[in-house]
Amino acid sequence: MRRVAGTGGREGDGRAPFAQLKQHLRDEIRKGRLSERIPAERELARAHGVAYMTVRRAVGELVDEGLLVRRPGQGTFVCPPGRVEKRTRNLGFVLAPAITDGVGNAFYSKVFHGLERAARAHGHTIIYGAQASDLVPPPPRRGADAVPRKVDGIVAACLNDPAQVLALTRSVPVVLIDDAVEGVDIPCIRVDNVAASREATLHLVARGHRRIAYLGGSAASIVGRERISGYVQALVESGLPTTAALIHQDTFGFATGYAGAKALFATPEPPTGLFCANDVVAFGALKWLHENGRAVPGAVGVVGFDDLDAAAQVYPALSTVAVPKEAIGELAVRTLLRLIDSGATTLEQPRLSVPTRFIIRESS
Repeated sequence: MRRVAGTGGREGDGRAPFAQLKQHLRDEIRKGRLSERIPAERELARAHGVAYMTVRRAVGELVDEGLLVRRPGQGTFVCPPGRVEKRTRNLGFVLAPAITDGVGNAFYSKVFHGLERAARAHGHTIIYGAQASDLVPPPPRRGADAVPRKVDGIVAACLNDPAQVLALTRSVPVVLIDDAVEGVDIPCIRVDNVAASREATLHLVARGHRRIAYLGGSAASIVGRERISGYVQALVESGLPTTAALIHQDTFGFATGYAGAKALFATPEPPTGLFCANDVVAFGALKWLHENGRAVPGAVGVVGFDDLDAAAQVYPALSTVAVPKEAIGELAVRTLLRLIDSGATTLEQPRLSVPTRFIIRESS
């Protein structure tokens, strides 16, 4: 291929190097010299004596125009005539069916707000889909026309099925929230559930509680397993019992907190402290404790996880682990755009963490 301007600024026809390279690639495609997969961006930079970011900008603009298309994990390709794939400038957000209230969920509505804000700042729109197939059409049958895609990438939360996640990454770049696929470096935005749960449980220990129960959280969930792990670590570290009688696992819902508190306080040796897997579970437990004359925090100390808006509004106000929900959404969008722009499916550091902090209120 003909070498274009180097990194020294405007040369030749007076245009910036990225514009010269962009026009050169367009000419090569028009003449049929580039017809399938184009060379890697670093290879193009070396071949033309330009900076890597010069190539990134030129290729990115051709992708935006629909002349080139980035295929996750495969590279950048020339779009066949009549099959132009322009970027939609849409990003998808998918929640697992287990989150029955969708983006109305008290936690994920905040995440969604962060997604929207970051997407808008980068000239994109967020589209919510109740399931991934609503946003990412299945591959076309042999001989059938491809269905136009609706989004350039997906942010997915609470997808515990590795096969489903891997299938998604074959169509579009994917960033996960909360969950991770073991053995595959798909980017994932996480909090350190183990460390935060340990800190919350140790707070109850410091308040003098010696029989501390764990309430809520599905064992099928990575988040549930990590939060009970932090609880157990704190008790072992403190020399306190970790018997099955002190653990009531089910869902992350209000009913689990209510029914769990009822079951735990029906035992011969009920707990004096409750570490709840999230705030909604804690709200259920607080309701049962109030209805049955158990003073909080006088007789029972209760802590939650997530710091939903209602945590500071219930009585007594709930001590809880504060999670930066909107920051999670913003980081997910920035990470997804990095994948889309690079045509990659993985990152060198796929596990991205956001910090938490424990907030002490009246319930403990």
